[in-house]
Amino acid sequence: AAKRAVVVKEDDLFTQLDMPSKATEVAGATATEFKTWIRNKCFEICELKKASNAMTSRYVAKWKVVKDPNAGLTVRTIRMRLVLRGFMDVEAFDLSTFSGTAKRQSQRILACESACRPEWKLASLEIDKAFPQG
Repeated sequence: AAKRAVVVKEDDLFTQLDMPSKATEVAGATATEFKTWIRNKCFEICELKKASNAMTSRYVAKWKVVKDPNAGLTVRTIRMRLVLRGFMDVEAFDLSTFSGTAKRQSQRILACESACRPEWKLASLEIDKAFPQG
């Protein structure tokens, strides 16, 4: 009868208490995330004193439910995400940025308009690793 104040998702945050018992999986997930950043050429190694814009980063650990490509089943796995501390970016105010994220109301208006116009084709897509790919 009581209402929950917090939404519980299947991809809840991975807590510090989980770390010691899952050290091998955490190391593997961390390496996978780091390789993704390297593969997408997101940064280069240089001396700190020669860097014009140095930012620190940290990993955010989450439980994630994904489909196992081999078994075709869903499994709960650990996802490590490398996040930059953007508040340290000295070039932040000089960058022209665009966020493709739309508000729900905008999405509804677009869907409604496209339903009224049969010549419009409406499509949606998800870009995997969108941030590291620029």
